[in-house]
Amino acid sequence: MRFPFPPSFTLLALLLACLRLSGQDVQDVNPVTGSIAGTILEGWDAQPLPGVVVLVRGTTLAGSTDAQGRFRLDGVQPGDHVLRFSKAGFATVQVTEVRVLAGQVSRVNGVLRPEFFQMEEYEVTAEIFEEQAVALLQERQLSSSVLDSIGSDQFSRLGVSDAAGVVSKVTGASVVDGKFAVIRGLSDRYTSATLNGAEVPSADPYRRSAQLDMFPDGQIEKLVVSKTFTPDQPGSFTGGSVNIVTRSFPERPFFGFSMGSAFNTQSSFNKDFQVAPETSASAFQLGRSTATIPRQVRPLGSLRFDGRSPRMNDPERRLAANVTPAEEARRVANADALVAINRGLGPAGFAGVRDQSWMNQDYSAQAGTTISNVFGRRLGVFAAFNYGRSFDFYDQAQVNRYFGDGRPRLLGEELRSQMNSEIGGSFNVAYELHPNHQIKYNFIINHSYQDEVRFVTGIQPEGDSTLPLVQHQLHYTARKLQAHQLQGEHRFEGIENQLEWLASYVATSQDEPDYRFLHAFLGPNNTYSFGGNSLPQPNIPSRTFRELEENNLTFRVDDTQPFIWWRELEGKFRFGFYHSQTWRRGLERTFSITGDRGTDANPYQGDLNEYLRPDNL
Repeated sequence: MRFPFPPSFTLLALLLACLRLSGQDVQDVNPVTGSIAGTILEGWDAQPLPGVVVLVRGTTLAGSTDAQGRFRLDGVQPGDHVLRFSKAGFATVQVTEVRVLAGQVSRVNGVLRPEFFQMEEYEVTAEIFEEQAVALLQERQLSSSVLDSIGSDQFSRLGVSDAAGVVSKVTGASVVDGKFAVIRGLSDRYTSATLNGAEVPSADPYRRSAQLDMFPDGQIEKLVVSKTFTPDQPGSFTGGSVNIVTRSFPERPFFGFSMGSAFNTQSSFNKDFQVAPETSASAFQLGRSTATIPRQVRPLGSLRFDGRSPRMNDPERRLAANVTPAEEARRVANADALVAINRGLGPAGFAGVRDQSWMNQDYSAQAGTTISNVFGRRLGVFAAFNYGRSFDFYDQAQVNRYFGDGRPRLLGEELRSQMNSEIGGSFNVAYELHPNHQIKYNFIINHSYQDEVRFVTGIQPEGDSTLPLVQHQLHYTARKLQAHQLQGEHRFEGIENQLEWLASYVATSQDEPDYRFLHAFLGPNNTYSFGGNSLPQPNIPSRTFRELEENNLTFRVDDTQPFIWWRELEGKFRFGFYHSQTWRRGLERTFSITGDRGTDANPYQGDLNEYLRPDNL
């Protein structure tokens, strides 16, 4: 056969014909009865209206419109009928003289208009939508960046006690190790923390992020998390920023006190809880007395005596038979200096001891007022105090190490006890120089302490020794944060200009005094051997002292000028100055104890907490 048209055109024509036939409603019509079909629209915006009930009066035929507002009724007897369209909230519509023919579809389209009623006046009683929540919603709406804000009125409902807990409730943010913020899934090193817009330095030698658990909720007015960069952010902004805004003018005089407690079946009232020999698991305790670095070895290079380093493998340490009196005196003086260092460090145990722990507990108190007439102006005062102590414990945790090819390097079990204490306070004062001008001073101080005992026992299947391996670690950390801030806010009427400035000094420190390690092979009769090459480092009893201080000085000035531009749209022109300077000082000293007690030839026998007793030095 020869086609008068190209095959592609013929195929397209057949397809269109099929589509046309499928769009008609005649193929499924009963030749004896007829059908009614159509579409219902909403009279307000001409959108399809689903859920409209369609009824043929005088019959049992009924149906409803679908999501596109379409309906169809089959099996309608030929003749004239009345259709009724109804839906809650819309005026009912009736269509008369709908003629139905046998074997055909009659189309009826309709429009339903919303129905309004005038009701009697009535009163609804509900909880007031708090002013702070409204302000935070407006702040999000008007912000030119993506941010989230949580106010102090939500802290108790969220069950949080510090800034780290607040951040964990923000969408797209999380907290690592209970103190470091992670925003948008990026590492905490990409997140900056500010206090009223001033950078907060880090008190951790291995991280640049601020530790947010040092800011109790009682000191915070709101917490703002920014997820996109704007020019007024600090230059260290990369992944996100957390701005902690402190309280200023209390709306009314108040005093509040709260206390809480928590019970854990593993760590509360546990008689097997482990603590360092010089401390206890009492209900109320802050830090503990620890040794400090002897003054004579604190400066760099002071471990050298007369140009010689006091090392065990130094052949000059052993006296020759023909040593001169002067050389003998010099070496005796060096030995006396080493003894002074050892005794200056003081006695210390290397193993934890049992003590019964208590329940977790925390206390906080806040008070504030606004004095309306101080030299004719308002003065706001706010003070807060907090204390908390918690206990964590686990035992028989699997601690396994493997080589790259999968061979076991260490198969062991770990016991870990940890005590955390925190005490802090804040004092804020704000004075209103003029209804549009005010200055504020904020002071915050917080101390936190962590006391940890770790004990690992296991075997090294491919090690040099078949004896069990034991690892004792006693780790105590003291952290401190202190902040002084002076800031001002000024509004200039007429031009609607707003000027804000801030001068801030924040100091943080982290002290890890006398971090003790003792790794040994446990022999028969409770004997310990140190110094083996297959032992984890350090392979001899060691005491490490770390000190870190970081201070930050920040100045910033921000000026905002609103204006009206194209089509009455509101805009803001913002410019300013920001200066941030940080100083960091760190010191670390490790003292490793060597000798003839604890070697394979002469294992140490006895209590590890007596290893450094005076007669053994």
